[in-house]
Amino acid sequence: MSLISNIMLKRDIAKMNASETLGVGKLKNIDVQARSVFYDTTYYRNEMYYISYRAGKEGIWRSSDYGNTWKHVLHLDGVQGIDYRGLWKNKNGLGFIWTAGGNLVRTTPNLTPAESFTDMYHPLSITNGIDEDPSKNLIMYAEYGGTTGINGKRIWKSTDNGASWQVAHEDQTIGHWHTCQRDPYTGYWYATSGDSGYGIKVIQSKDDGVTWQTLAENSQEYRLCGFGFTEEYIIWATDYSGAPAGTINLWKINKVDIEKSWDTVRINVSNSIEGPAYGMIKTVEGRFMFWAAAENREMSKLYLTDGVNVKEILSTNRYPNTSTLLAGFSGATKPDNNNRILLTTDSCEFGNGVYLFNIPIGLDLSK
Repeated sequence: MSLISNIMLKRDIAKMNASETLGVGKLKNIDVQARSVFYDTTYYRNEMYYISYRAGKEGIWRSSDYGNTWKHVLHLDGVQGIDYRGLWKNKNGLGFIWTAGGNLVRTTPNLTPAESFTDMYHPLSITNGIDEDPSKNLIMYAEYGGTTGINGKRIWKSTDNGASWQVAHEDQTIGHWHTCQRDPYTGYWYATSGDSGYGIKVIQSKDDGVTWQTLAENSQEYRLCGFGFTEEYIIWATDYSGAPAGTINLWKINKVDIEKSWDTVRINVSNSIEGPAYGMIKTVEGRFMFWAAAENREMSKLYLTDGVNVKEILSTNRYPNTSTLLAGFSGATKPDNNNRILLTTDSCEFGNGVYLFNIPIGLDLSK
């Protein structure tokens, strides 16, 4: 069944069988506003986290029972730089907390702050902005910050599980980095940047960040917030600046063609995604889910693809007249072993009257 079963939403009957339902649930016992979510499923830990910025409830909250109960595990004033942006834990269980003020804090597995590293801006996404090779104690992430100066233009690297950091790459010609991911099949690293046309690049490193080569650039079709990897290809949906007025493309490229001209060898999976797309995660059975926020549009949608076909699996009904920039589904975690994820919501309204503002929900992708 669903991750949390107290709310059930019907799938879009225009595209799905009307008898099908998708398990979606507002997480229980939450009286907070959530900025970021993280689902630690490594070695079957199955611990959910969210970062709250509601007055009196600030900090990091954890659940070990699929969202039924929550414990306040780290207070907002417990670390330097009080405006949290994200939490990530590596396979060894070490925690890493980013703040808005250009500060990274490494914690012990129980989230006791251990070291603080300044002048390291947070990734755009904890899902696709940071990755690791645990066999080498290697972690890399790409900054997302301002569009002037050095902020947001660096890729950081640690070879000792985050005890120390150095800049592996920087590029003053971009606005900021969007992703930093390791292909689990080849071990190669990929990073992507945005947003304006001249600042868009896809780069690759085959030697763990020592050297990088540019694979594609200067097109909105390579502006993305996450790759999906298979043995044969990589796949992405575009974070296109013009998407609110229309649709975006879902692309893939075969790995044998990676170093050829992407403009000629890319394969169009779909040109009718209502975007812009905010990420890409791989499900347990090997498909990919990505999500589109509602920038200046009424709908925010979730999509599922096997690299050939695409289907819409969930849509908000509309969002109210609000000044919120990114209404809709704004973030997602990687799935646990039962194909369940956490989603962050921002001013989401569904057709059955359910309205969620900055409250994470649980989603069962196997249904």
